[in-house]
Amino acid sequence: MMRDGRLSGVLRTEAPACLVEQAVNTALNRDAEELLLAHLGEVPPATLSADFHRRLKRRGGSHQLERVHAK
Repeated sequence: MMRDGRLSGVLRTEAPACLVEQAVNTALNRDAEELLLAHLGEVPPATLSADFHRRLKRRGGSHQLERVHAK
């Protein structure tokens, strides 16, 4: 659907055969990554750390990398 000269309401598939859909997916992925990186660059590491520790406490866990990320 076109709205204000832009596509909207488009459903995406993971591996489309349609070349137009492939081009749209590539543009969306690129734009989404740029937006994510720009936003993440504005979030101080202390904010991420505080959020992580709040979630960890609610879960009742402890932060032991050797145990959490064991192979």
